[in-house]
Amino acid sequence: MNRAKRTGFSLVELIIVIVIIGIVSISTMQFIKFGAQIYATGTERDEVVAQARFALLRLSKELRQATPNSIRVQAGNVSGQAFQCLEFTPFKASSIYVNNPPLDTSSAGDLIVVAFNNEDKAFENDRVTLYPQSPADIYDLSNNRVRLLSADPVEEETNKTQRWSFDNGFAVASPTQRLFVLNNSPISFCVEGDSLYYYQGYDFEVNQPTPSLLHVLDGVKGQLLAKYISDHLVFEFNDASLTRNAIVNIRLAMGFNSSESLIFNHEVHIPNVP
Repeated sequence: MNRAKRTGFSLVELIIVIVIIGIVSISTMQFIKFGAQIYATGTERDEVVAQARFALLRLSKELRQATPNSIRVQAGNVSGQAFQCLEFTPFKASSIYVNNPPLDTSSAGDLIVVAFNNEDKAFENDRVTLYPQSPADIYDLSNNRVRLLSADPVEEETNKTQRWSFDNGFAVASPTQRLFVLNNSPISFCVEGDSLYYYQGYDFEVNQPTPSLLHVLDGVKGQLLAKYISDHLVFEFNDASLTRNAIVNIRLAMGFNSSESLIFNHEVHIPNVP
């Protein structure tokens, strides 16, 4: 009698198959996990780069409208959190005057100013500065470099000039007969811990405000620009010299994944001179 043909697997063969399937499964899972990690890391890196690009573009755009010598930087620590703030005052218009400016700080006087174009205008109570040489000249009215317009400018007969009136004269004249109309509020970029915030809508302060003060001012709300900042010392200001304009150096160090970091070095030239 012929023996029946054997079918199926032996126990040894079954064990071998199970081991092989296990090895393949582990390898596949490791491959998938590694691919997912690469994707997650790439996504996070792209987010960091996008945040840095946005912050640097915003800083560059805003700083190019900075009034000459209005930039100031301070760093410190409040409630255990390190911070650094860059503050400046934008100007909304600039022109030249054609008469001798009023230099008696105790008497009223007028400036005859070349008229602005239709987009740039000055109004009563706008701040006007002549030849600011330091941040104190912008933020401290007692330096007599900033005066408030006492009335809206009056068009002269030629329509090419305007008469600007002030209750008090200026401390000095501008060597280039140039003036700046300041924005109604300074601007601050503050690194607080690992985040960069943007502030505006607050009054001029003799002493540069800290983030803790900006947080409690009415109508002032910090706008988050970037996260993941690993070094709060981001800003370095170099004053103008005889051979170059003022420069703000921005070193944005951003860390992620607990092990990686990206460093962005950016230089902003301040084109405006007093």
